[in-house]
Amino acid sequence: MRKDIVIIGTIVALAGISLLLSSFAPMTVFHDDLVSEVENQWSISGYYPAGVNLTLIFNPNHDWSLPYYPDLGEPSYQKHFMASITNEATGNYTTFKVVLLVPRGQIPPQPPYNFLLTVYEIEVTHHGGLIADDKPSHGIEGITENEGEYSVECELIPPIVEDRHLENGTLWIHDASPPQQLMLRIVGSSITHPYSYLLPVGLTGVAAGLMASVLGFRQPAKTKRYTRTRSSATRLKLYLDAG
Repeated sequence: MRKDIVIIGTIVALAGISLLLSSFAPMTVFHDDLVSEVENQWSISGYYPAGVNLTLIFNPNHDWSLPYYPDLGEPSYQKHFMASITNEATGNYTTFKVVLLVPRGQIPPQPPYNFLLTVYEIEVTHHGGLIADDKPSHGIEGITENEGEYSVECELIPPIVEDRHLENGTLWIHDASPPQQLMLRIVGSSITHPYSYLLPVGLTGVAAGLMASVLGFRQPAKTKRYTRTRSSATRLKLYLDAG
């Protein structure tokens, strides 16, 4: 057995095993990718693969804070932002109702209404286009069932506001403005294996190390050969004796 070859082979094999284990190491990658974005629009659309988290983000407009506030009971001073998300391939849709409230420090609301309504709660009133919870806790979001185009139609309820002209103070009733911004995003996480490229290197190392170890076991050990040398005087005496 060649101990030196066996030792080297064992080290190479262990290094290969270490690389193999590293190649299978998982890593969680978080995604927050913009799909589409519009400003001052009630609708938006974007293309999504199947099985990802579709998230709609909206920014309320300032005139949503104006009266008219309907008598909806407790909590008072609320409006509803409605968003219907339709899977264009199937025609199925999911509708979200976002309850918007006047900030606590602005109750009752007073001119100049320089505040934005805040989100109180979100609930799904119709299931279809997305796989979504009845009351999503992280926003308007759901999992896409199919790959394709998803369109979003939004509205504010009630859709009108009570405004006043700055110059003469006369009453001005008009439609609520669209959201300042609508964004469709893909938000979520996935498992990747960033070191998978080490797999062939690890396999090669394991195979080479095992082969070297086997050869080391099979080869005989080195033996030192000792040769006796005769001195010049001894060789001369033998020569004379022979003569």
